[in-house]
Amino acid sequence: MSFSKSSHTITLSSDSFLSAKCRTCDGEWHESTIRLNDFLGNEDGAFQLGDRDFSLTAKDAVVEQTEDCTVLKACLRKRDGTWQDASVELDAFISNQNGELCLEIDVFLPSISEGITQELQTLVTKCEASARELQAGIRNSITEGTSSAFSSISYAFQGIEDTQHALRDARVDITHTIQHQAIFINTLFMKSMKEWTIVEDAVAASSQRVKEFQHTQLHDATMEVERTEQKISAQIKETQRRRTRTEEQIKSLQKQIDLNEEAHKAAEEQAEAANGRTIGYSIASVILPFIFIPLAVAAGEREDWGKRKDGFRRKVNEARMAQGTQIQLLQRLEEGMEEAERSKEKCLALRRQTERLTEDLNHFEAGIHELKKSMTVFSLSLRRAETSAVTAFQYSQTLEEGRAILNDALRLKSELSEGHKLQRMLEI
Repeated sequence: MSFSKSSHTITLSSDSFLSAKCRTCDGEWHESTIRLNDFLGNEDGAFQLGDRDFSLTAKDAVVEQTEDCTVLKACLRKRDGTWQDASVELDAFISNQNGELCLEIDVFLPSISEGITQELQTLVTKCEASARELQAGIRNSITEGTSSAFSSISYAFQGIEDTQHALRDARVDITHTIQHQAIFINTLFMKSMKEWTIVEDAVAASSQRVKEFQHTQLHDATMEVERTEQKISAQIKETQRRRTRTEEQIKSLQKQIDLNEEAHKAAEEQAEAANGRTIGYSIASVILPFIFIPLAVAAGEREDWGKRKDGFRRKVNEARMAQGTQIQLLQRLEEGMEEAERSKEKCLALRRQTERLTEDLNHFEAGIHELKKSMTVFSLSLRRAETSAVTAFQYSQTLEEGRAILNDALRLKSELSEGHKLQRMLEI
């Protein structure tokens, strides 16, 4: 729970110890202390949670209580040597756990949540689905259009064949027959040419649609993957830095514990020795009055060593508490690293997915360009057939000449047959 609302007499010492009387679960009040330097640092003039020793580059540090929380305020030194006012809400990461001030480590550890990579997965999947829909739509529009155009072209060549049959039966009024059949063929070719133009326009528009998709939705998805990768890389780098500092701090605290344990043991031995001397002098003072001076000295030594022993024990306990906090922090940092690495792998997979999609669309667009080239050749052949079958045919003077022109036009039909490269490309 928020420590401010269940505590009173909240103070800050010069060595960054936050103290408060905290209410326990049974309603009692307990004095508790936590050292802010163990998890609060200075990052270029701003408080940095998860760092250390903010007080080394701070002045005028105070805690102020508001209606809802306790705020730490201080003037922090920046990298350029100037000073800057800063503040941080302590209730955001310190709680009262049954009368003890405790650090809520999970609040400030860097973390890429599972939700972010899931959202990214959804974004990329949606982008890929849109790309597939785009490709399918383009294929359908082109194939449906070409199917209709091929049907009209087939009718146009059928018109040429029908004209040949009409010429076989013509015996008189050749001019009227040729003009009538030329108009008939022209009507069929005009319809087929119009439909073919629609197909060419559809192919050209399809190329533009692919480019627009690549430059908008696919580009946005790719950029979002890259931004998330950068964020995760920064998180990993920051977590590694904190992990290194935390490991160093744990080792340093262990040295402090060992040294203070040794000092405590020595002080305990001296206190016992002084106690023995005090007892001895006390017994002797009953018989020898002049023993009172050594007795007072021994008693003073016993008291002094007792205070030193208690001081060393207090330092050991404080170091152990700080070490426990750092070990807990290290564990969460390790978990954060594992989570970040998993997120990084997911992002790499998503990036490969967008790269494959980009390659697929590039290949698709290249196919459209090839299709456009083939359609241009196809269109030229179609116009040659139309020119031969209509324009040249109109000016033929004899039946034989008319038949020869129509035969030339029919020979172009092989270039426009279903075995043509264009048809194969459409199938692909």
